[in-house]
Amino acid sequence: GEVQAQLDGKAVKVCTQSNYPWDEEIKVTFHCEPAKFKYAIRIPGWCENYQLFLNGDPVEGQVREGYAYFDRVWKEGDTITAKFEMPVLMVE
Repeated sequence: GEVQAQLDGKAVKVCTQSNYPWDEEIKVTFHCEPAKFKYAIRIPGWCENYQLFLNGDPVEGQVREGYAYFDRVWKEGDTITAKFEMPVLMVE
């Protein structure tokens, strides 16, 4: 999916790619002139282990109330990758 918006007069396009829930990876790519804004990714309540990457480097987003927040100046091609560990669990 993708969304386009105007933030402080700058065009921002955010594209999300995933095969969730069949694949544990979600990739978010930003297309914009340099623009400062906050972006949040939902961390599912059932997910005990997850990893976040910014432009391929491991990061720890500021997590609160089920969301990992990233507050920075975004630029063309910046990418957040979230990997949610989804082990098979038996429920009865």
